Amino acid sequence: MKKIFSMLLALSLTASPMPAPAAEDAGDGTSFTLVLDGADIDVTSAAAVVYPNPGGSPRVIPSGAFGFRNASLLIFGSDNRLIEAGGQLLSNTDGRNGSPQLSVTIPAGGFLIAFGPQADARLKACYDTAFEGAMLYNATMSIVYEVRGVYDADAGTLSISYPAPAPETDETLKFLFIGNSATYFNGTPLKFKGLCRAAGVDVSVSYCTFGSANLLQFADGTHDYGKALRSALAQKKYDYVVLQDAGGATADATDEALSALIPLVEENGARPLLYMRYSDKTDDSARIADTTRHVRTYTSMAEKYGVPAAPAAVAFREAIQAGYGKALYADDLSHHSKAGSYLIACTWLYAYLGISPVGNAYTAELDGETVRFLQQTALESCAEADDEAAHYVDDSGVEWSNIAHGKSYTSTGGAYDGDWTDTKADGTPLGKLTDGYACSDGADTLVGCYKGNEVEITVDLGGAFTVKRVTTDLFGNAGWGIPSPDDASVTFLISEDGAHFLPFGAGIAERETGPDGWQRAVFACTAEEAVRASYVKVVYRLAGNFCWVSEINAFGAEATAQPPENSAAESDVPDAASKAQEASAPVGSPEASEASTQTSAELVIGIVCAAAAVVLGLLFFLLQKRSKHA
Repeated sequence: MKKIFSMLLALSLTASPMPAPAAEDAGDGTSFTLVLDGADIDVTSAAAVVYPNPGGSPRVIPSGAFGFRNASLLIFGSDNRLIEAGGQLLSNTDGRNGSPQLSVTIPAGGFLIAFGPQADARLKACYDTAFEGAMLYNATMSIVYEVRGVYDADAGTLSISYPAPAPETDETLKFLFIGNSATYFNGTPLKFKGLCRAAGVDVSVSYCTFGSANLLQFADGTHDYGKALRSALAQKKYDYVVLQDAGGATADATDEALSALIPLVEENGARPLLYMRYSDKTDDSARIADTTRHVRTYTSMAEKYGVPAAPAAVAFREAIQAGYGKALYADDLSHHSKAGSYLIACTWLYAYLGISPVGNAYTAELDGETVRFLQQTALESCAEADDEAAHYVDDSGVEWSNIAHGKSYTSTGGAYDGDWTDTKADGTPLGKLTDGYACSDGADTLVGCYKGNEVEITVDLGGAFTVKRVTTDLFGNAGWGIPSPDDASVTFLISEDGAHFLPFGAGIAERETGPDGWQRAVFACTAEEAVRASYVKVVYRLAGNFCWVSEINAFGAEATAQPPENSAAESDVPDAASKAQEASAPVGSPEASEASTQTSAELVIGIVCAAAAVVLGLLFFLLQKRSKHA
């Protein structure tokens, strides 16, 4: 985040309140009435000011219009319910350098209360209660706490009531969020709580978040952030702890931090979770490219440590590609907006609790069309993250896992210089082709490119597996000079030692047409019987010089594990050597079937001969015995 904004994060949200009369006891909460200083006046030298909106459309007030720089804000809807709170809004107009929010919006029929340090302390107490421990600076955020406020324009008074905080129960799922403004901004954890409540799940949310913080600081027990985290974990037992790193953190830095933080979280008895953060870049093209980095980092960390990762970055990417990018970002073009916050919370709901956000009644005051789009995008992004690296179900109902997901590979292709490269500076692959995300658009920078009209990619499965199906995609676009998949062929091979390869089969393509002249074909080959292998090789033969691919999948099971239900026993699964006589024919071809039939016939003959030998041996034994007694 920007340096000036980081400096502002060190400031307190509001000054300490002045002593005030005790609030009236409402039995189950608090209620009070106070006189306001006026309406639509500067709050700098006033205690509390109201800004009503009796009209039929939203009222937008610029941050600098009424001295909101040193004020706390409470925004009520037409139903007198508190829907948003925050404060310390900066008035610089360039949208950068610590001004993530340049205006406030009062809904039709609602009103805004602005108050300064000198206001009745009961207002500050209400504000703090509604915030539920959230951190926020220079902005407002959605509120889910039940606060009611009635403004009497004739009397110039404000009446407020709210219940006492509900205690946690044995049924409450306790979440702790660790990270920076990409987590706390716009009240994302509270939106998550609102979604959970609407789904019938009781959750509490706590924070260990600091502006511009990175996970290595939390991992360091001598750092202030590390001390704060250890104090939070010592004071309370959590069910889940959500971890989010800084936007500029490298994969190695994140890995180093998680290696220390995950054991710390597990010692608390909590389950660690990852939040795959969005990009903080300021334009769509840079955001898409930066998203690739976040997807790759968090996917690999989730794989390495065996923890779930909420794919908010994937959801942002899908929404940006759908033309919704501007709506996801705040005025500084770096932090997330209310809509972006809602999208993130929807991915948390599905990824962490397995609850679909689609149809959820909590809307954070967003319009119905936006809510439906964000809910559906979150669901599809989570499902994409699951499906791309998940399973294949064969015709007999057996489910096979994608054993290529997250695995390393080598390529014979030349390195491509550009956003679609899949090559690191040292010449090794970035890992795009097994990251679990199959692109639908060739312009997506999660696609990996290699130069050459014949490119071989060899995936190291990392052990012995039985392979049932292999697939890959291939993109083409005449306008980009990328050869059409219509003129390409794809062949799959397998190996147990990485040196000697046998044919698995030729890919049969299913083709589709995408946007802006893009073509996409998915090449697949399924074996009649799963074949033992430790390596899978894909050979792309092209009618041009660019191999444009986003994913390679190999579906199978560990060779040492029990076979999937309804599948043949492991001892019945042929290895690569026993399939050598079928090597000249692709799996599933008539030649392969004939070879399989021939092998079966030879097996039957062998069994018959063995049985005959046993019978002859028995007869010989009986004759010998009879001759001794004669």
